[in-house]
Amino acid sequence: MIFAAAFDRLLPEAVTKVSARGVPYVALLLMFIPSIPISYLYCYNEVFRTWTLDATVVIALSFVGSTIAALILPWRRPSLYRSSPIVNYRVFGIPLISVGAAIFLGYLAFCLYQWLSKDVYGVNHPASLAYMAVLYVIALAIYIGARIYRARQGLDLDAVYREIPAE
Repeated sequence: MIFAAAFDRLLPEAVTKVSARGVPYVALLLMFIPSIPISYLYCYNEVFRTWTLDATVVIALSFVGSTIAALILPWRRPSLYRSSPIVNYRVFGIPLISVGAAIFLGYLAFCLYQWLSKDVYGVNHPASLAYMAVLYVIALAIYIGARIYRARQGLDLDAVYREIPAE
């Protein structure tokens, strides 16, 4: 994710550096270094461990966004969709990608409801929801700050995000 953000010019170009073997070592270090204290806290601090219970919920929520993108792709970006091999597959005239996305979205909604409404899954802890919300706020602040910084440099990130690169 960090490499992709740098590739999209949101993060500094240095983050896209790779070794001769193609390893994105800067991006990996940006993930690895913070993981050390977080791993330590997870292993040796029961309160912190409780804060991480809703990580599964947060991951599922991120899939909701990707699933909605897949669901609307044939109508939102028709030229991109028409150039993909999946264009030939339909179910009752509806693009297969949208059918699959709708089914998966229903499954995600079911899972999220179960996780958040039933204690048996152990992922609906208020402190954990608050911690995950704080992480999202921090990520949003980094994103907004980077957008503002890049805009002041004259980089139009909307243009970058408008199209998916051919590679």
